[in-house]
Amino acid sequence: MTLEALKEELLARWLTAYDEINTLENYQDQTVSWVYADRFMFDLSTYTKEGFPPGKGLLNEPPSEGEYFTWGLDAVGRPCYYNGRNIWKGFFTYSDGLVEYVDYDIDAAIPNRIVRIVYQDGRKVSYQRFSINGGTWRVKNPGNTKEDKLRRLMKDSSAVICSVEQYHYEGDHIAYADCLFTYGKEKHYSTNTYTYTTTGDLYNITRIDPNGSRRCLYAQPITDITLEELQEEVAHRMAADVVNTLVAYDVDVPLAVLEIGYRVIANYMPMLRVVSQANWRAYVQENGEEELFALLVIGGDSDYIELIPQKSDHLFTAFTTDLKAQDIYEPAEAMIRRVGQLLTAGLVAAKLPVTEDFIAFAADWSMADDLAEVLKDGGMPEKQVANWRERGII
Repeated sequence: MTLEALKEELLARWLTAYDEINTLENYQDQTVSWVYADRFMFDLSTYTKEGFPPGKGLLNEPPSEGEYFTWGLDAVGRPCYYNGRNIWKGFFTYSDGLVEYVDYDIDAAIPNRIVRIVYQDGRKVSYQRFSINGGTWRVKNPGNTKEDKLRRLMKDSSAVICSVEQYHYEGDHIAYADCLFTYGKEKHYSTNTYTYTTTGDLYNITRIDPNGSRRCLYAQPITDITLEELQEEVAHRMAADVVNTLVAYDVDVPLAVLEIGYRVIANYMPMLRVVSQANWRAYVQENGEEELFALLVIGGDSDYIELIPQKSDHLFTAFTTDLKAQDIYEPAEAMIRRVGQLLTAGLVAAKLPVTEDFIAFAADWSMADDLAEVLKDGGMPEKQVANWRERGII
């Protein structure tokens, strides 16, 4: 079956699942025990025939505070029913040839997410995932047929995310997977390659795009050094990657500011944004220094640059995968701040011209509420922070 055929099969499954919302009670009735969490658990991509790890943080009692998610477990301890704060409800099914998860937006009464793993002769042969991006408000009109609703979703430029993978084996192991990812009308093809240790354990999974770029998607956990040592090594390698990326993109120099953008918990692989000395001076000449940093750096219109993670990719993936499994993210925060410190301290200046008061800093602007602390975390001296405050730059 081609990747396009796998996607069409997934869309056809959406249409049949549309009519199965009334079966949710049947799966609730299969429940013999309940578990809870403050976030989504039991991601079907982690399922194997040997087990179904829920993720860290599963509780046997509802949390005492805040909203929570609920799963019903069947007689053998597998999730069979899901209630996501009464906004989403779903079910899991298991057979020799197919493991499937479907959930619904209860208000819109349509399938919101479908995940399927297909097996053949005991081997995983394909993976399919459908999800509605940003809510189902686009198709809440009750007068539309299910076919009309799906057509409207698929015509929208950002409504639906689909991902399909088809696996190919060498001996008993997956050697590579052909992959198709679609977002609205955008299509992206790639190949995931799998490598193994001499003992047959999975070592890493690397995505290779048609243009030859590579990204590590999975890396075997690092066990021969401490977490602190790993954190520092990742920071040094990522800082080196940042400098090499800036050189590769031939950015304007001298550099005045380098932003290392990331998203707390969601993504610590940074996007880079630079302000050159020429940009800085031109802005000051036209607008003055008042709130310069907020308007030019944070609110500026310069494009983000995607990091080329040649040195850090494998180790970074091993590091963040381990943190996610443990449900701890403070080491990742410390690592990304350390990258800024290393770059400010001289790694950038060793290869590119920078201004005298050059600063590199890590920030998630959705979370940062103290700009001075962000800059100090990047290595800016207290004296310079005070000077910028006095001049109104921050």
